Amino acid sequence: MNRLEWKKSLALWFIVLALEIWSYLAFSLPSFSLPVFIFIAIGFLIIAIYKIEYALIGAFAELIIGSMGHLFFLELGDFRLSIRIAFWLIIILVFAFKFLLQFIKQKQESLYFQRIKNFGFLNIFSLLGIVVIFAFIRGLLSGTPIMIVINDFNSWLFFLLIFPFLALIDFKNRKLVSDLKVILFASIIWLSLKTLFLLVVFSHNLSFALEVYSWLRKTLAGEMTAGIWPRIFIQSQIFSGAAFFVFFVLAQVSLKKANSTLLTGIHNSKACLKNFLSRDNLILIFSSALTFSTIVLSFSRSFWLAFALVIGLALILIWRFYNFKETITSLAWLIISFIFGFILIYFVIILPLSQFNSSNLNKGLSKRLGQDSSEPALASRWSLLPVLWSEIKEAPLLGKGFGAEITYISSDPRVLERNPNGEYRTSAFEWGYLDIWLKIGILGLLIYLILLLKV
Repeated sequence: MNRLEWKKSLALWFIVLALEIWSYLAFSLPSFSLPVFIFIAIGFLIIAIYKIEYALIGAFAELIIGSMGHLFFLELGDFRLSIRIAFWLIIILVFAFKFLLQFIKQKQESLYFQRIKNFGFLNIFSLLGIVVIFAFIRGLLSGTPIMIVINDFNSWLFFLLIFPFLALIDFKNRKLVSDLKVILFASIIWLSLKTLFLLVVFSHNLSFALEVYSWLRKTLAGEMTAGIWPRIFIQSQIFSGAAFFVFFVLAQVSLKKANSTLLTGIHNSKACLKNFLSRDNLILIFSSALTFSTIVLSFSRSFWLAFALVIGLALILIWRFYNFKETITSLAWLIISFIFGFILIYFVIILPLSQFNSSNLNKGLSKRLGQDSSEPALASRWSLLPVLWSEIKEAPLLGKGFGAEITYISSDPRVLERNPNGEYRTSAFEWGYLDIWLKIGILGLLIYLILLLKV
């Protein structure tokens, strides 16, 4: 990144910090909630009208920063209007207006129409859309309360953003690509910094920790769990894992290119070391360390497993298509990133704010890795599985529609607190792909997987 891109990133961090503070104030002072929501929505609308592509990029950034999308929200009776839904509505409406205006003037020669028409996976995407609409209608006709159906269905509406993305994002536009890179980079780094800040708050039990916890729960930002070591799980931390591997690939490409253009034409250890310690590579290592620390602090076994599998696959591919030396270099880069990631975590813990024992991280990691099926979260998932399978078998081909609910026995302490026998009814399930199968059937799931693989 050049100097201008760093300045833009810094400006974005200050903007996001201000938004986080506003969100906290809206939680603490309910009367502040409505005006700040309207102010942000109007500001976003102005951006969308003036430069809709930047509004679209901003919406993608909110997916990373906002976790579940409720950093700001309005309570409208039984319905909660989140800022994410507001952003989505604004983009779709403004894009539809611009698209129609352009199409009326230029017909099928319009730029937006041509870009969407030339999308290679339009047929598969259209099939998925038909399946999803059918599942929505089936859910409405099932007798399930309409708000449950809508809340289950609305996340699929975000697939519609593919149309403005195809029409608006021109990767030949260097300025737009540069700004896209800056916004996504700034969002990922902010998520890591926020995770470390929350570690400071909860590990040192600061005076405002309870208020911060309540704010995070109210805005659905994540799950903070007490124990030997505080678990700081934010749903959008999955993007940190993806970002880590983007940084890793960028570093490998950069190092390979630099090492292959040495004037000597042969392996030069000093030059290779110089490339390894270059400013750009150190920035990539530090960025990777930040994202790695986020994955560690999530205490998510699913994240850890996926992370380990992708690392193993990446090293195997490097060994297969390059050579053993390149594999060792890549492994060294990874190890250094991991070490720096743990150093960041320990640095936060040793801040002279309390007497928190940093060795608890080792105990917490060991306990998390070694937990058996009797642990509440795991026990709940395994208790759900046979019931979920039973429901899937009732409509395996086309699914039961959105809003389909299942009752099972949960071991979650929060459920047991409300219902001592553990009986819990929900339409959202831990087993992601089985959830999709239940709602849109095996045909819908196969179309969804084919689309993911092709894209």
